[in-house]
Amino acid sequence: MCCHYVVPKGGPPLFGRGWLKHIKLDWNEIREVHGINQKKTGEVIKDLQNKYKDVFKDELGTIKGIKAKLSLKDNSSPKYIKARTVPFSLRAKVEAELDRLEKEGTLNKVQHSEWATPVVPVLKKNGNVRICGDFKVTLNPMLNVDQYPLPKIDDIFANLNGGIQYTKMDLKQAYLQLEVDEDCKDLLTINTHRGLYRYNRMAFGIASAKTENY
Repeated sequence: MCCHYVVPKGGPPLFGRGWLKHIKLDWNEIREVHGINQKKTGEVIKDLQNKYKDVFKDELGTIKGIKAKLSLKDNSSPKYIKARTVPFSLRAKVEAELDRLEKEGTLNKVQHSEWATPVVPVLKKNGNVRICGDFKVTLNPMLNVDQYPLPKIDDIFANLNGGIQYTKMDLKQAYLQLEVDEDCKDLLTINTHRGLYRYNRMAFGIASAKTENY
């Protein structure tokens, strides 16, 4: 039986040696330091990368079997906006990114188009540039966008209850992995200081990209 002490003012902790003796804590377990072997973890990751080289290779992937189709509202008409001026400090990086996207097949140079969207260069943390079309001033207001109910964060956490292993995945250039139907490519024409380019894959900034049924 433990002894209980009640005092009118401050004093030694009530949860003292008397309590600790009867609780019978495993002090060896409490003092034990649990750590992660970084070297071992790195080796496991490297083994996975070697085993699934097609998944982890440093190039743009392609979702197979489906292509994105964009649906226009009734009475929509093409909209053409001239190219915006690119800051001189970013011009070389923008041109290098255009060349890279054209080389990998994401963009094609075109001479004529009824649609044209100006681009907005976004400087990334690594110093490179992401080229984004400002589709909110051209295509987005004319698109039919399906409203897909996104799950609540509380529901997601509830579904994770009882899990043992968790994985965080980052799909590199996720939108660009989805090819665009041939009939819709002209809608994704961008206007740059080097002329017109047309997307062959889903571009960043399309309003229906997250909810469209492909």
